[in-house]
Amino acid sequence: MIFVDANILCDCATQRSRWKQSTIILFKVRNGLIKGYISSLTVALLYYYIKKRGGYDLPIVREHTETLIENFEIIPVNKDIITKAFECKIEDFEDAIQFHSAKSAKCEIIITRNTKDFMSKKDEIELLTPEEFIDRFGDTV
Repeated sequence: MIFVDANILCDCATQRSRWKQSTIILFKVRNGLIKGYISSLTVALLYYYIKKRGGYDLPIVREHTETLIENFEIIPVNKDIITKAFECKIEDFEDAIQFHSAKSAKCEIIITRNTKDFMSKKDEIELLTPEEFIDRFGDTV
């Protein structure tokens, strides 16, 4: 089970740098090759990102967001996750929420572009970039 950080979905949303590798992760989840999880916070962040960066009308923003999160299990952000995020050594609060969301779902890997932001927790959950994940598990979709 993998947890996909918001930045991976944002890569795909606007085809920013190295977006093709991130798309492979999404295709693997969409095709049932891997079990993928995201935080409910990710949905809001992605929607906002598409709206600001894409310049689309709201119906298109909603449709694009729904398409990108298709087949992901969504972990609700609850009081327990928020409390742990406040107590966490991860400096960025959003990343702390993402980490504790992944941990609550017992994810084995976090796929992120910002592995440095999670380094204080690397002993608890493996951290991989999309490229590292593809090198290890292949790019077959």
